[in-house]
Amino acid sequence: MKRIGFSGWRYPALALLSLLCMGAAPEKPGGHLEPESRVWNVDRYWDYTSVVRWVFREVFGDDVVLWMHFSPSMGSHEEGFVALKSNPAQILVVHTDVPLFLYSERGRQGGTGFGKMSPADYHNVLPVRCEAAIPPNLGGRIAGAWRRVLLQTRYDETPRRGMDGEYFSFWQRVNDLRVLSGWVWSPEDDSNPGILIRVAFGMQDYCAAQDAAHLKALSSMVGLLEYHLKADEAP
Repeated sequence: MKRIGFSGWRYPALALLSLLCMGAAPEKPGGHLEPESRVWNVDRYWDYTSVVRWVFREVFGDDVVLWMHFSPSMGSHEEGFVALKSNPAQILVVHTDVPLFLYSERGRQGGTGFGKMSPADYHNVLPVRCEAAIPPNLGGRIAGAWRRVLLQTRYDETPRRGMDGEYFSFWQRVNDLRVLSGWVWSPEDDSNPGILIRVAFGMQDYCAAQDAAHLKALSSMVGLLEYHLKADEAP
């Protein structure tokens, strides 16, 4: 399966070790999520939201407990979701190379390549998918760390934005009456959102390979995030 996402989010093993050895430090740029409003809750993006929900509709099913949506700032290519399903614990990866933002009204107004879109109707876009079971314990750890990062979501005096880079949106169902959500633009690699992104792409890598080495790497990345969160929560 083709790897989705952005190559800059890979860490060599030595870099992971160095992160574990770091002490407390000032928060990194993009060191927390912002309340979600860029796509899902703002009227001017409603048509883009409709496109995303149609193409990736299985991600919004009742059995999905959390997901990360990623898209380049300029809506160029590689958009998709990495999700976790429950009962039993399964990773779900769904992506497309079609730049979905260009199907929206704002995308059409920009005019960048819309006339060359294929297929011409987003209802005919067929995403590539992957699904893989993981141990229930690991699924629980992912859900726990995911929630702790989402609980750090807050507003900034000056929002972090950019014309280049990548947007990452996170969502998690707490129960039938409550969900958590937040988003970030191109965080520092060793910030909590940056490591959460690595967890999500580690889920994707395991889904593609489904071998012991990638499962161990995913567990280690979750452990790194748990370590950082524990340091944040220390008195």
